[in-house]
Amino acid sequence: MSCKERYTRYAYDGMGNPIIMQDANGHSITAEYNALGQKKRVDDPNMGSKTFTYTGFGEVHSETDAKGITTTFEYDRLGRLTHRYVGELTNPQASFVYDIAPKGNTGGQCIGLLFKEEQLENNHSKTVGYDELCRATSSSQNIDGQTYSTITHIDSYFGRTKGITYPNGLTVEYRYNDLGYLTKVKNAANDYVYQEITSMDAWGQWSSAKMAGDNLKVERSYYEASGQMLASKLSSGDGNSDYQAFDYDYNN
Repeated sequence: MSCKERYTRYAYDGMGNPIIMQDANGHSITAEYNALGQKKRVDDPNMGSKTFTYTGFGEVHSETDAKGITTTFEYDRLGRLTHRYVGELTNPQASFVYDIAPKGNTGGQCIGLLFKEEQLENNHSKTVGYDELCRATSSSQNIDGQTYSTITHIDSYFGRTKGITYPNGLTVEYRYNDLGYLTKVKNAANDYVYQEITSMDAWGQWSSAKMAGDNLKVERSYYEASGQMLASKLSSGDGNSDYQAFDYDYNN
């Protein structure tokens, strides 16, 4: 429920799968499932109907949209996506390569991990780099001949992400408390704080935070027994203006 008393409602089948999601204007997205609980059809007022088929291992084999266009997925023996086709099964729209990513500077390889993704139709590729422990430390995207790299900086002692440098040169720094919980996200160059978590509950979920310096404040509450979210409110930093509020209700 929002601050203007508008509701989004959900209904579920006997297996707990969401079968209806109704927005505040009464428009519903409906879904159907097979006996295994796999989604076989979705009807959406915006995108129309979409149907799904599955492999014997439960992977999505195909999706057919409202225009009758079918997207087909291929997997390797380990169930990893290797090719995606749109329409005819001739030339794949995208391909995925695993197992050959360098393991830092050790000369080894990161077996089992994604190395490269290529979008063949739009001349777009993405390559993932790893350190000697096979932790992802870089992502380079090539779009129409231009390369855009994102670097992940990892704390060598705790193994936590301590910062991310984006293609535009912005470096975002992450700070943690003594228990290892994330407490602050800030601009490493000018110390501008994007988010500072000021309190947490017994579930390890944050219950209050400051955003955009001290200009915004978010407060959250949870059901003590389950940890499910009860309410969330976005307000001005001084607390004098409420911008957005949500209340959540669950079935039993």
